[in-house]
Order: sequence, then structure tokens, then C-alpha cells
Amino acid sequence: MRLAAERLGRMTYAELICGVDHAELAAAEIYPQIWDSPSSLEWAGDVFPALTEFFQAAASAGHAIVIWLD
Repeated sequence: MRLAAERLGRMTYAELICGVDHAELAAAEIYPQIWDSPSSLEWAGDVFPALTEFFQAAASAGHAIVIWLD
């Protein structure tokens, strides 16, 4: 958890999505299914700072984060 929080804290959203191909996400039917154009990768850019803060707060408190993918 701490490693993820530290890494996210040193990264920009542009770095996170660097090399991600929207067409590959569409072909793999990755949720949410919004990957119709290269600009679709920008949809989560506004929430990335809050996500980073959430990971850092959990790590600071010694908590884990459980992510459920179905």
C-alpha cells in the first residue's frame, strides 16, 4: 500500500496514461466502455489528485485498499 501511495504521489496523470492505447481498452471491453477516441483517456484526470490523496491517507493510517474487479 505504501509503495502504491508513494508512486502515485510522484506521478502525473499524463504519466499514468502514457502508452495506454484507447483502442486496446475498447477491444478488451474494459469498463467503462467509453474508449472510442484517444481523448477518452482524459476522463479520470480530474479525479486523479483525489485518488492520490486517498491512497496516501490510507497508507499513512496503515490501512489497506481493497479493489474488487468483477
